[in-house]
Formats: sequence, C-alpha cells, structure tokens
Amino acid sequence: MNKEQDKIYVHRPFGPVFCEFSISEKTIINLNKWIDDLSENSDLRKKLNHGKNLAGQVTEEILVPEEIGKQGIVTEISKAIQTYILNTTGKNMKKLEFMSIWIVRQYGGEYNPIHYHGGHLSGAGWLKLPSGWGATKQEDKQYNFNGKIQFIHGSRMFNCKSEFTIEPKVGRMFIFPAYLMHTVYPFYGDEERRSIAFNARIDEEVYNVYSAKV
Repeated sequence: MNKEQDKIYVHRPFGPVFCEFSISEKTIINLNKWIDDLSENSDLRKKLNHGKNLAGQVTEEILVPEEIGKQGIVTEISKAIQTYILNTTGKNMKKLEFMSIWIVRQYGGEYNPIHYHGGHLSGAGWLKLPSGWGATKQEDKQYNFNGKIQFIHGSRMFNCKSEFTIEPKVGRMFIFPAYLMHTVYPFYGDEERRSIAFNARIDEEVYNVYSAKV
C-alpha cells in the first residue's frame, strides 16, 4: 500500500496573506519617548497631526518624521516587508517607498471606521496599551471586540471566513495589502491605546499581477 495515499494535506491558496513580526523593545521605548516628549511641544504637535487626512475618530494621529523613523522602525519594517514579499511572491523586492508612517493615540469611546489605505502595503502595530478594554454586555469573551482590530475580505462562505480579528499586544505588528478593509473597535476606560501604522509602495512589476505572463 502506498503510504503517500494515507496523508491528508490542507492548502489555503486563496485570500490576502499577512506578515507578523515583533517591534524591538528599543524602538518601542524610543517611539514612546518621542510621543511623550512631543506632548510638551504644542506647535510641532499641531504641525504633525495627520488626523484630518485619515478616517479615525481618535484623539491624535501623528506623522512620524523621516529622521525619527530612521532611528529604528523603518529598518525593522523594511526587513519584514522584504521577507514577506519574497515568501509570498518568490521575488526579490528592489524598491520600497514609505508614503507615510504615523502614530495613533486612541482613548475610551474612540474608534476607526471600516476603511482601507493607499499604496501597495500597509501595517499596524502597538506601542502602548491600556490595562483593560472595559466590560462587555456579552458573557462570552468570543464576542468582546473592545479595542481589537478586524480585517474584512469578501463574504462568509463554507471553509472561508470573511474576517480576521486581532487582539493588540505591545510590540506585535502586522503587514497586509493596503486594499484590505479593516476597522478598530472602541474600548472603555481612561488609558491610551497607542499604535503605529504605515503605507508603502514597492516595485510596480512585483505588485501588478495583471501584467504577469500566464
């Protein structure tokens, strides 16, 4: 008997692919210190506030200047993107352009509605989290979405979910296609939920699958 016939394989060839990696502790400390120090500089804080250009109903969305990004976070994201592209396309990325990197300061009752980003790739990670997300009216914790980020793609079908919900953890970061719809749910409490996000472009010949030869 051919033992190969006894093996069962599960393949998931369809749907957007995520990349998860960890932000270094040093970078988290540096970015948090920069934000905390920025709170004392009202003029620069106002200048860097990117909220009017974004969908979020949150306290602040602050652009990270190039000189701050180059101190760590840009290098870490770049390395993760390169690995992500190679593993999902089999191609070596030659171009990477960060369109913007920003930090979101979110407090109790604030939220980000369903939206998508510009460019080719986007990312979301967490720098600081409240000690709790607040109570839920449902006893089943499965339905407590407070403070979580949820991605939506297509519609629910057999063996194919239409959403992917992630619980934030400090240092955890995800990269995903910029077209992917997502939302951030509100939470309850007085502490801050601080996250970092980005939009980026890569080689057009790598991203544009419609020009591929078949």
